[in-house]
Amino acid sequence: MHQIYDYKLKDGSIDKVNQYVYFTYINDSSSYKIQESDLSQTIAFVYNTKGNLSSQRFFPGDEEEPGMLNIMGTETSYCDDTRIDYSYDSKDRLTKVVLTSCGKVVESEEYTYHPVKVYITTLKRYIQNATYSRYPTNDMVAQYNEYGDIVEMHMIVKNDTKPPKTKIKLEPVHRYYEYEYDKHNNWIKCKLYLMGTKDEPTAIAERIIEYYNH
Repeated sequence: MHQIYDYKLKDGSIDKVNQYVYFTYINDSSSYKIQESDLSQTIAFVYNTKGNLSSQRFFPGDEEEPGMLNIMGTETSYCDDTRIDYSYDSKDRLTKVVLTSCGKVVESEEYTYHPVKVYITTLKRYIQNATYSRYPTNDMVAQYNEYGDIVEMHMIVKNDTKPPKTKIKLEPVHRYYEYEYDKHNNWIKCKLYLMGTKDEPTAIAERIIEYYNH
């Protein structure tokens, strides 16, 4: 399978992207001539007065057999209003992303920033169909450190009981992560606590990073 993206520019910004998908046995795919029937989808871009991307609209290449749109870690149908909308704060920082299709919010993400530093501290995510995600609930909240690494994740249970549930079926509602960093602030060891408590790590990930001088 091969993919080609055809970008259309307007006033120096991307106005539209046509995505083509095709299959060929030709060794040199560059000699293949794109057909209109290869059009997989078209994405239209809209910007606000500050030049920030405000929305993307998605159109299937074949309206009779539109297939499914895979985006933001989920899957949804193409509709007349399939779109992603973006919101920003007064500092032009992205604060919210909303994927809408067929009149319903399919997925959304909200970002909270550190009051002094520029990194994201909290991510709130909603996903309509959790079956297609790696989370057991529709809503979750994640906390991040200043290096952009996740340190805690909480699955939100709607209409939760008292005391609050600690598991959803066999899946704990809490996950924790602890890191060791090298002198470049890249983590080289991560303890993953995936069973709901920080008693003993469920797994320990380590990595070796090699740096090269230019």
